[in-house]
Amino acid sequence: MSVLFQRAFWLNLGGASVVAIVAAVPIMMSGVMTRGFEIAKQCVAEPLALLAVGAVLLGARRHWFVQRDSATKTAAAALAAFLVLAMISAALSENPEVAVFGGYYRREGLLAWVVYGAFFFAVLGWASSWRRADNLLDVLLLASVIPAAYAVQQRLGLDFYVVPSGELVRPGATLGSPVFLAAYLGILLPITAVRCWQARREAYRFALWLAVSLLQAGALLLTQTRGPLLALFAGMLLLACCAAGYARVRSFFFASAAALTLAAAALIAINTFSSARQWAQDVPVARRLVFDLSRHAGDETQRASASAAARLAIWSAGADTFAGAPLENKLLGYGPESASLHYFAHIPASMMRLIGHDTYFTFDRMHADALDIVLNFGALAWAVYGLFFCAVMYASARALYGLSGRGPPLIFMGCTIGLGAIFAAAAASAGLASAAMPAFGLGMGAGWFVFMVGHAYQALNEGTARGPAAGRWTLLAGLTAALVVFWLDAQINIPVLTTRLISFAIAALILITANAPRHDDAEADTNAGFAAEHGIWCWGIAVSLVAACASSFPISSLAASSGAPAPGNWSLRIAPMFVLMLAAALAARGNARRTATGTLRTVLVITLGLPLVYAAVHGASMAAQDFAPGIAMVESIAIASFDGPVFIFAMCVAFALQASWHAGMHAPLISAAARWSICAVAASILLVAIHDWRATRADVAATLALQASTLRPQLADQLGEEAIRLLPYERYYRRQLAFDLLGRAVAVMRTLAASPEQGPAAAQRLNAVLSDLAAAETAARKAVLVFPHDPWVIVTLANVLQIEALRVLRPLDPEGGARAAREADQLFERAHAMFPNQPLFLRNWAQLLADQGRSMDAYKLLDLMEKLIPTEPEAYVAKILIARQISDDSEVSETIERARRMLEPSAFAQLSNVANVQQR
Repeated sequence: MSVLFQRAFWLNLGGASVVAIVAAVPIMMSGVMTRGFEIAKQCVAEPLALLAVGAVLLGARRHWFVQRDSATKTAAAALAAFLVLAMISAALSENPEVAVFGGYYRREGLLAWVVYGAFFFAVLGWASSWRRADNLLDVLLLASVIPAAYAVQQRLGLDFYVVPSGELVRPGATLGSPVFLAAYLGILLPITAVRCWQARREAYRFALWLAVSLLQAGALLLTQTRGPLLALFAGMLLLACCAAGYARVRSFFFASAAALTLAAAALIAINTFSSARQWAQDVPVARRLVFDLSRHAGDETQRASASAAARLAIWSAGADTFAGAPLENKLLGYGPESASLHYFAHIPASMMRLIGHDTYFTFDRMHADALDIVLNFGALAWAVYGLFFCAVMYASARALYGLSGRGPPLIFMGCTIGLGAIFAAAAASAGLASAAMPAFGLGMGAGWFVFMVGHAYQALNEGTARGPAAGRWTLLAGLTAALVVFWLDAQINIPVLTTRLISFAIAALILITANAPRHDDAEADTNAGFAAEHGIWCWGIAVSLVAACASSFPISSLAASSGAPAPGNWSLRIAPMFVLMLAAALAARGNARRTATGTLRTVLVITLGLPLVYAAVHGASMAAQDFAPGIAMVESIAIASFDGPVFIFAMCVAFALQASWHAGMHAPLISAAARWSICAVAASILLVAIHDWRATRADVAATLALQASTLRPQLADQLGEEAIRLLPYERYYRRQLAFDLLGRAVAVMRTLAASPEQGPAAAQRLNAVLSDLAAAETAARKAVLVFPHDPWVIVTLANVLQIEALRVLRPLDPEGGARAAREADQLFERAHAMFPNQPLFLRNWAQLLADQGRSMDAYKLLDLMEKLIPTEPEAYVAKILIARQISDDSEVSETIERARRMLEPSAFAQLSNVANVQQR
């Protein structure tokens, strides 16, 4: 037990946890959950991040933080202030549980932000040694091989997952979306480029990093995602200019300037000249850089242009939401993941036309980090959040160019705030006031770029003052470029768990590398040096392979439970892992030649042995599970998804024990007072792990409920109720249960209408309809009680009451039907007031009124719907159907003539079919 009280054990445990996070989080996913990408990654990141920061604090030297430089202290204080403001905002939010744990689609509540902060401090405390930081970056870059290789595999049509849309032209790999994958790879590419430069004289290492960089770049291009590509271009230009200034190569500097000019000219040309536009629309990647919403544009160009226009529309809603917020919400926000309930009233009608209106949209993100943080956390939180990144960037600039005195910090802040204000003013003057806040964020990044490039240009003539050694200088420049890529992309896209964790890790590594002259390797704890000297990267590769196995094995478990064959085959599943093993072999050979440690045999034992052990443990665990259809199946399948994170946790503990035994039994011990902190660390990890376990079971239950809704409706109801029991604050599960019950009742009603025979069987089916409607109403009312300000939840109850009020059911309960109709009318009115530009609300409301004999009122609602989406057939179709029911032929004729003028031929053909069918 004495080893548990050694500082070496805890420091190594913290390091192993840090490495495990960067190795597993980008890879971990699950095919047995609807939200398998988010929940699976959080099951790894959240407990390990808390373990990492707790272990590092227990194992670090006393006063380790006091010795840091001013920039590091400023950044740490700013991040701590942000977390405090986030806690205040969460405490004041309308739904504290959602604010703490996050919503269904992103789960980025207060807990997630605490994890980001914990990870930053863990990296800052552990990777203070040069070799530790070097190993951490090796793992970070090598782990990207699996997502990149998997993206190529998807693009070739060799995916082993069943993709519902069948659309793999733009792969998302293990990140779940091409945008997320591109952002992840875009951050890493500047660092990989630096690795190539550092290894240019070592054949094996150069071959490794060149192959990794080409694989990353190829996968990034396959995503065809504009934001990360443009941000990467800016980051690589910054890296090139910094390198030119350091090496004092004037021609290289001006070549970078020429590349920037040429790229800007090309971008302008393909959006200005018709011939260039036509050429670009036939070229992959380039066609998504063309803005053209006309019907003659290609499909990819139209989708990309609609996405850009929708981005402006949602920014407008965000700006209006902030402008209309009370002062306290402007300062402190609405709470993490809570501001979206206030967006609906400001969503413009153009948004409905651009993204479609015939499905459920939550609009829970602004697609701009600045707007999201301001609305959820408040302006004060955004100020300290920006200060954090400013402190990190200035620390880098100061180390790169040897800055000193009071002048450079003032110039730096002047560039940052000044260019931010200029960009915001330029957006407003161009008629894009809604983009002012994102433009300010982009301007801040431009200010950093100008400050860095300006000093690089100055260094061409004057050289740089004494800073880090050449290798560290180059790495610092690469890390800085990577952070700029993250910042620029985050202003127009949505950062996710993976990219945020990596950004905070890079920020910590910048502060460490920038402060390297004052904290060299000699200061590192020699009794904790096993992590650096014997290659913790080997364990990182093993973690990546275990995460890859954990991501694909549960598919077999789910398939076995249903009796269906597993999608794909084993060769498809192991292909990305095989690519990583080749990379690990190259890394081992290069490290062995360079340091005489980390032989290929050792690498094989660790990187292959541990995943094989996991496979055996997983197989034994699954053999003991009961996959018979039922509630017990939820826990069995959840174990299939959760045993990967548990095994990775055990790997971290095993590594720490091994490293501590190498340190010997006379290593320094933690203080007696600090030993009590072990209980606090263990309790926090356990609570977070329990929540992640509940989230896993809840999403598995909801996924199985969807699959069972048709063939086994009673089981689907039980599974839906189980998901709600596990996560009662999750509105999606409540809506899913209500709509499953409602859909089943409507399906039976249609069957009865098609065959109106009488008898005991018909009476039994009618009773089933009434029972399902009653259960759906109960579920919907409970959802409204929990989320009274969500228009979609209110419409769910309105839809249920609308069906109960149908005239075909009115004879069964005339008074109850009339009461349901009145309440549904009030609920539709309430939802419409909350979300005035949602056409679906108007259509359903109009159908309710028409069924109750209020056709003229229904016409008015459909007229409003027609104004919202004049080029879509739904409003015209709904009005024609209502007019046919009351034999209003003049209204039918007028509607058809209006539709002929507004609709495209294909859409009008759809409407004509409806009219012709009704005429027959």
